Amino acid sequence: MLLKRIKKLFENIESTITTVIVLALAGGSIGILALSKKALNIFLHLANIPTPLWATIALVLLCVLYMYLRGNQYFQRKVPYHHPKEELIPVGSFKWMVRHANQNVLNIEGLPYCSEHECSFIPRDSNWACPISGCKSNVSKYDLDSVGVAASSIIESLIRQKKC
Repeated sequence: MLLKRIKKLFENIESTITTVIVLALAGGSIGILALSKKALNIFLHLANIPTPLWATIALVLLCVLYMYLRGNQYFQRKVPYHHPKEELIPVGSFKWMVRHANQNVLNIEGLPYCSEHECSFIPRDSNWACPISGCKSNVSKYDLDSVGVAASSIIESLIRQKKC
């Protein structure tokens, strides 16, 4: 007898759950509608009450003060700006500018620097060369990419070895 009742309960459980959900949604929406009408009536009643002049002036002054302080440095969040640490690292016959933005980020400049004069290379004919006259330090425009990739790899390895 108990097994038959349990069987019947599980056969009708789907329709029972559906009925409960529909009734809950209907009852909830009617309740929300009734509360919103009551809230609307309360708001309209408060809106129709005359406000004293001093309260209106005080509210306007508070709003102006808030906007002034908000635009001023008083309320603004101060985020410190970290200047990246720059250093020239020698790799091969050139030096490379490395900027450390923080512990995990580094930027290696694409153009090498002259090892002797520590000047950034400038374009000259089909080469990149030191801007100091008489200096023989240069690199071909065609070799610059491969030299830069090799230098980046070596610099990253050197920095990892320093951190460990």
